[in-house]
Amino acid sequence: MGRAGVELAGYLDAAVGSGEVARRYLGALQAAGVAVRARDVPLEGRDSAMTPVRRGRGARLSLPRFNVLCLNPEQLMPYLASDAAPRRRGRTSVAAWNWEVDVLPPGWTDASRAVSEVWACSAFTADFIRAATGAHVVAIPPPLALSTSTRAATPPALPPGFRVLVMFDYLSTIERKNPLGAIAAYRQCFGPRDGAQLVIKTMNGVHRPERRRQVEAAADRSDIMLLDGTFSGAERDALVASCDCLLSLHRSEGFGLALTEAIAAGKPVVATAYGGNVEFMPAECSYLVRYELTRVGGGCEHYPAQASWAEPDIDHAAAQLRAVFDDRERARRRAHDAQRHVLALLAPERIGRMMRERLFAIREAGGASPAG
Repeated sequence: MGRAGVELAGYLDAAVGSGEVARRYLGALQAAGVAVRARDVPLEGRDSAMTPVRRGRGARLSLPRFNVLCLNPEQLMPYLASDAAPRRRGRTSVAAWNWEVDVLPPGWTDASRAVSEVWACSAFTADFIRAATGAHVVAIPPPLALSTSTRAATPPALPPGFRVLVMFDYLSTIERKNPLGAIAAYRQCFGPRDGAQLVIKTMNGVHRPERRRQVEAAADRSDIMLLDGTFSGAERDALVASCDCLLSLHRSEGFGLALTEAIAAGKPVVATAYGGNVEFMPAECSYLVRYELTRVGGGCEHYPAQASWAEPDIDHAAAQLRAVFDDRERARRRAHDAQRHVLALLAPERIGRMMRERLFAIREAGGASPAG
């Protein structure tokens, strides 16, 4: 992009999934040599991400030509109408969105008309957005996070044993993340004296006290440990490194950031075979779990009741966990193959080049979105 550059806006300093995507997109553009100005959008009521953001250097950032807006429609439209939004003439805007089910909330079609192009975290999500809005949507996955520190964090003190890790944010809803299903699969697979431990890392439990009590009630065994709080990237990496397997029985994932972190760390992953995660989890080197499609139904916060998502097979999930536990050498080989695949597929330089090429294509088309 030369000196023209890009201004990327999002929840860069917040501990929220869309903020992590914004940080990774920022790192990808920087890794690809694009001049980027980072603009944090404040998000009240959320903890700090505890992960430094490399914001670039001054002289090269003077005349951005593109806005990359990492804000879903319900956040994007108020931002564009606010005093915080960039108002320089000659800018072209691209929105980066994520969603997990096949029915979109109201307002997404109108928001798609405010930008030249939409970037989705996966082809899975891109198909939903394209079908519902008619917008030009390109799948650009968030890359692996660039290292921001050379100091390794100390993992939390955990009991010995074969450690299965579950990670989720209560504000991403326990209905979608389905930790109760993960606990059920673990309990079906392992008894308290089998030499296994289930570690459940959560955040924002204080904001969902009833949901937190549900998880605590299901985790009433001595071999199940609950950790709630906001971790830095280094602390999260240390936790993943200290465990032997990641378990995700989600009902849907637009992408699956935690899964990429575990795979990049060389850990076997047992996960529902539905959602954007399937795009970076080849069946031959993953432990995918069968499912049946169901309706979301009522009471799932912001997900429409008529939308579809997956109901993972608990019996099959328990069998996949047992396969990892019983044949750890085979699991290690499969995890190594998956790691090699993800390190190449989601390299920051590769994703940054994809983003740069899309911006060049839009510029060459005079601000319209050409075919990808």
